[in-house]
Amino acid sequence: MSHVAGVMIVMELGSHEDASDVIAQLRTTPVGSFHFAELDDQFGGDKHPQFDCIGAGINFLDIVGFVAFLRHSVNWGGRENVVAYIQDENDDQPWPVQILGEPTKPKWAEAL
Repeated sequence: MSHVAGVMIVMELGSHEDASDVIAQLRTTPVGSFHFAELDDQFGGDKHPQFDCIGAGINFLDIVGFVAFLRHSVNWGGRENVVAYIQDENDDQPWPVQILGEPTKPKWAEAL
């Protein structure tokens, strides 16, 4: 029997053309081997979404250990804002976890 968690990591573009640098670091970690794929090329519309996005479905994920690895061991290549959305199969919704940077409310959100 499996126990799956969905993980999506959204990061600013920075000076990188893609997220391959981060994907390579996640292939072998102290908390498991992960096979993330780039998702931003799956978005519709006429323009790039202006962020990099990678995702994976992971069996038996040690969420606390994985988040600690993201926060303390990944070289984010100068990116300053990274958010991971994690949804364990027992959760009702994905949960945002700030990995780098401080969450800031955009001006348009004041109208919501």
